[in-house]
Amino acid sequence: MEKQLNLISVLRLIIRWRKPILIVCALALVVSIVISDPHIMKPYFASKSVIIPSNPSVTNSEAMFEEKNQGFFGTSDDVDRMMTIATSAQLKMHIVHRFHLFKHYDIDSANEDYPNYAVMNELEDNYQSERTDKGAIEITVYDHDKDTAAAMANEIVNKIDDISKTIMMENKQKMLSIYTGKVNHKEEEIKILTDSIIKLRGTYNLNGNISDLNRINGMNSEERARFDLVNESIKTLEDKKKAALKELNNSIGLAEQFKATINKDVPTVFILEKAYPAEKKSKPVRWLVVVTSVLIAFIVMVLTAIVSDYYKDLKVALKNEE
Repeated sequence: MEKQLNLISVLRLIIRWRKPILIVCALALVVSIVISDPHIMKPYFASKSVIIPSNPSVTNSEAMFEEKNQGFFGTSDDVDRMMTIATSAQLKMHIVHRFHLFKHYDIDSANEDYPNYAVMNELEDNYQSERTDKGAIEITVYDHDKDTAAAMANEIVNKIDDISKTIMMENKQKMLSIYTGKVNHKEEEIKILTDSIIKLRGTYNLNGNISDLNRINGMNSEERARFDLVNESIKTLEDKKKAALKELNNSIGLAEQFKATINKDVPTVFILEKAYPAEKKSKPVRWLVVVTSVLIAFIVMVLTAIVSDYYKDLKVALKNEE
C-alpha cells in the first residue's frame, strides 16, 4: 500500500510539475533533433568483410605428397592466430600509414603529446574484429566516408593475409634450412666414409677381382689376421655408408618436397564476404538519440521535482518545530 501511495504521490507531483517538465522535454526534443542533424553530427558508415582462415596443412609437404583427406578450412587454433594478427600493432600501424589517418582523424602529430596513442585509440574505436559462432572472423570498419570504410576493411583483410603468409613462409624457410643442413652434413659424412674405404682398400691393393683372392690365400697367419681386421673395418664403413646414403636420399626427398611449397602465393584466408560501401549510415541512430535525450530530460525533471518537493516539506517541518 505504501508503494502505491508513493507511486500516486509521484504521479501527482508530475502533474503538478507538468508545465516545466513539458517545457524541458520540448527543449530536449528540439536540441536533440538539431544536434543529431547529419550536418552537425556526422554519420558513420559501416563496411564489413567476413573471412575464414585456410588450413595451413594443405600446403605442407606431408599433405601434398601423402594421400590424406585434408580440409580446406582452418581449425579453431587458426582462427585464434588470425584474430591475434587482426588486433596486432603491426596491422594497425599499416592501416594508419596506408590511409594517412593522422590527417584523416584530424590529429596534429606536432602538437599532440601522444600522437601514436591518439591515432591508434581513434582507429580502435572505429574498427572491430569479432569471431563468429560459425568459426569465421568479421572485420568491421566505421568511417564518415563510406568508400574509405570499405577500402580500410578490405585492406585489413589483405594485410592479415600478408602477415600470415610472411609468418608461415619464414617458418618454411627455417625448415628448409634444416633439411638443407642435413643434406650437406650427410654428403660430407659419405665423402669421409668413401675416402676411408678407399684408403683401407689401398692398404692391400684390393680391387675385388680373382687376383686379390690368390694374394689373400698366399698370406701367412699374421698377415691374414691384419687383413681380416682391415676387411672387417671396410665392411663396417660400407654399412655406415649405406645407412648414410639412405638418410641422404630421405633428406633430399624431404627438402625437395618442402621446397615445392615455398614461394607459392597461396592465400591463408578465404574471403566469404568482401566489404562494399554502405548504402545507409550505421550510426548515430537519429530517433534513438532524440528519444534518449527526451527520456533523460524527463527523468532529470522528475528527480528535480521530487527533491524540490522533499526540500519544501522539510523546510515546513523545521518551521513548525520552531
